[in-house]
Amino acid sequence: MKNPLAGKRVVICAGPGGVGKTTAAAALGVAAARAGIRTVVATIDPAPRLVDALALPQLDPQPRALPESTALKLGIAANSLFAARIDAVEAFAALVGEFAIDPARKDRILANTIYQQITTTLSGAQEYAAALSLQTLTDDPRFDLVILDTPPAANALEFFDAPSRLAGAIGSPMVKWLIPPSGGRTLLNIGRFGSSGAVVLRALSRLVGNRFLSDLGDFLADFQPVLEGFLTRTRTVQALLTGPTTAVVVVCIAEPQALDEAMAFAKQLEVLGVGPKAFILNRVMESPGLLTTEEIANALEELPAFEHAPALLAESAYALSEAASTVNDVAKQQEGERQRLQRTFPSTCVATVPLLESQGSALRLLEQTATRLTSAGIVPAQM
Repeated sequence: MKNPLAGKRVVICAGPGGVGKTTAAAALGVAAARAGIRTVVATIDPAPRLVDALALPQLDPQPRALPESTALKLGIAANSLFAARIDAVEAFAALVGEFAIDPARKDRILANTIYQQITTTLSGAQEYAAALSLQTLTDDPRFDLVILDTPPAANALEFFDAPSRLAGAIGSPMVKWLIPPSGGRTLLNIGRFGSSGAVVLRALSRLVGNRFLSDLGDFLADFQPVLEGFLTRTRTVQALLTGPTTAVVVVCIAEPQALDEAMAFAKQLEVLGVGPKAFILNRVMESPGLLTTEEIANALEELPAFEHAPALLAESAYALSEAASTVNDVAKQQEGERQRLQRTFPSTCVATVPLLESQGSALRLLEQTATRLTSAGIVPAQM
């Protein structure tokens, strides 16, 4: 099966929580940088997992190159791998600034309490901001590749769905009706609602307060020239997410319940038009090379510590064979889960990454994971 990430500009790592998704995203970035691809790894997860994976002191919304000492340990050139944390407030402010044109209008929008609530607490706002930032990073001439680390599956679905939902909201008859055709700042005028609407509006004002209605009116009036820009950008982001230069990689583990969740998530992605191009089956147990007591005893005989200790050798060989048998059983069970995943998605590449010994070093784990992904054929590559 050919490399599913060859020629991609955007790679989005998604999947359930706790499966090593952030490490996989960072490892793909390392593998890409090793191949000479200028890469930025960004995260929308507020938890500091990407910071930990890359052994960084912190992350900023502005992409920053890994320290030279870190790049050296990972075997990549300086300034070949960048990292960033997406900030929703900054992403929305940049978009408002682009389309508001008038500085006074921009300042009013950013200071409006309705705008602040929408961009900080509304469901899907964080995910939509991430999609905006993804587009911005893709347009940045410094980078050939953008790798995005998403939060756990439920929130990741909002990331993929948020642009289309926002496009539908912006184009809805209700929003168009609320915006005054004159472009003026008089909005939520009782006269515009008719007699029955006036009753509803008065009742609403008693419920939420005149200040809220005033803020809403001011916001929608100021936001009028920005709406079309938002809609245009939203369509661009949608095209990017579903386009041929973007690949979604689902990271999962080979445990039945966890794999069920990952496969259900992948099917939901297919419905949204962003089905995964690859799966990374992480932390897979490998079968031991030696299983029987006799095989292990023969190997132990080569060690100086067992040369004159037959009782210790026999005891150790028996204990190790018991452990090897358990590991082998787990490996067989996980191989069965891998086959089940491949049968369910027969045309999608499935790469396995074994359970790795990091020896307490995040960079060591990252380096090993990048090497394994490269050998498995799932690695960003230029066409």
